[in-house]
Amino acid sequence: MLPIDLPELRELPSISKTEESSITPSYEEIQKIIQSNRIINQQVLLQFNKFISKSNSLLSESKKKTLSTIEETLPKIEKNLSKRIQLSPEYLVCIKTQQETLLRLFDQLCTLQQEVDYENNKLRNTQREIQKSRFPSPRFECSIEEGQIKRSQNVCCCEIF
Repeated sequence: MLPIDLPELRELPSISKTEESSITPSYEEIQKIIQSNRIINQQVLLQFNKFISKSNSLLSESKKKTLSTIEETLPKIEKNLSKRIQLSPEYLVCIKTQQETLLRLFDQLCTLQQEVDYENNKLRNTQREIQKSRFPSPRFECSIEEGQIKRSQNVCCCEIF
């Protein structure tokens, strides 16, 4: 896993599953979570860009080694037999190591993306819960004497009985 050491991650408010239903984070806490989420997303993007840079440099290095191997080997091989190029064991080990490094980096990136997705889902759910608690369902009152509220096809109206 790629190391991301952010104070924002340590400062996030933690709400346990048992407390979740009874605790409503304040506006400031929500803003702090949103800001932390932005910073985390920026860090993931930065890590991804590092991954791309590293991949490009490994690819470039691999390309150079391949070209040098071909240049060394070509004079020894007839033009008609150029398809028989044998790569040195050292070169093959280097390629294998580079591939393993790329796979590890990709796995780390996938893990980071899963963590970000999980945090985004938690944040979205928290925001939904906050909206539900701050904006309760409207209560209708009938202004007609002896009238009652009647709900019909999701429309509330006042009727006299």
